[in-house]
Amino acid sequence: MILAAITTHKRRPEMVGRALRSVIAQTFTDWNCVVVDDSPADWPLRDDVRKMVEGYARQDSRIRYVAHGRNYGAQRARNTALSIANNTHGGGGYYEYIGYLDDDDEWLPEKLEKMYARFQECGEDTGLVYCRGFSVCQDPRTGKEYLIRGKPRPSFEGNVYGRMMLGDFVGTFSNPLMRTKYLVQAGGMDENVVNRDD
Repeated sequence: MILAAITTHKRRPEMVGRALRSVIAQTFTDWNCVVVDDSPADWPLRDDVRKMVEGYARQDSRIRYVAHGRNYGAQRARNTALSIANNTHGGGGYYEYIGYLDDDDEWLPEKLEKMYARFQECGEDTGLVYCRGFSVCQDPRTGKEYLIRGKPRPSFEGNVYGRMMLGDFVGTFSNPLMRTKYLVQAGGMDENVVNRDD
């Protein structure tokens, strides 16, 4: 089973809702989703985000909302989700895979299906599979959306640690699907990293 973890910080409910709907629309259905709210406790829209997520949760028991008592940062939010995936935070069982989704991103419908299939092709020692991403922007004058494809990134397989030290080819946290046990063995996210945490 896959845990889809949406991490949010001071986003409007409609933006978080868009990310959440992209999880609900997945063709792969063996997932649970946790929305980890890392917004400040006094943020005016925090209650609106909670109510929106809880509204979806009433319709789909695979969805839940977890809030931090205050803003700790994206890495803490990701570690909260990781502890849920590893069943150390309570609620639910162990999730073999975890996929993070930033609140301002969304997944295409076949993302989890394709990434899960790729994991099945790989050996048990594979810790991460990743995909490409692209940006959709809106012209402020016309409201029309247009696609921006970045420069193609190279694809690597096998032990890629050395290549990762030379340059990021995976992209944002919204791109990869990771095997939970290896992320736990690595110690999770370094919460002291606040810039370029991806």
